[in-house]
Amino acid sequence: MSQQVGGKMSWQTIKTIRDKWSGKLILKGILSQQDAIKAQKLGVDAIIVSNHGGRQLDKVPSAVSVLSELDKSLFNKDYLVFDSGIRSGGDIVSSLASGADFVFLGRPFLYALASGGKQGVDYLIEKLIKELSNTAQLLGCMVVDDIDSKYVVERTRNI
Repeated sequence: MSQQVGGKMSWQTIKTIRDKWSGKLILKGILSQQDAIKAQKLGVDAIIVSNHGGRQLDKVPSAVSVLSELDKSLFNKDYLVFDSGIRSGGDIVSSLASGADFVFLGRPFLYALASGGKQGVDYLIEKLIKELSNTAQLLGCMVVDDIDSKYVVERTRNI
């Protein structure tokens, strides 16, 4: 555990892993365009844009703000994966519109399993599908691939 949390990972570590592993390699915790490009150049198959729930560093940018700033045209298809605070089908649509090619959900499934077992997980899956479908239909999107950045509204912060 100390090797994973102690800040000892480096780009050289990623290069060493890539040199020894020919299978799919996905790197989690990317929070900048420069790091996303560097990972791709090292042969990483996909990145997960995530700030690890802010548990590691509490002053890093939100993952969704980084996701919406990444220039998708610079990356391979299915390269940008997102994992940060997804709780609903609407959140999935918002993440896809912000540039994600794929979205991970963790905590909702843990809660569903803890509270309802298999039935709870089945209910959550049905609920997410309905919410995603409803949100996409309200936007006029017939298929998931129709969801893109034109559905993202930039918000300005009043301080």
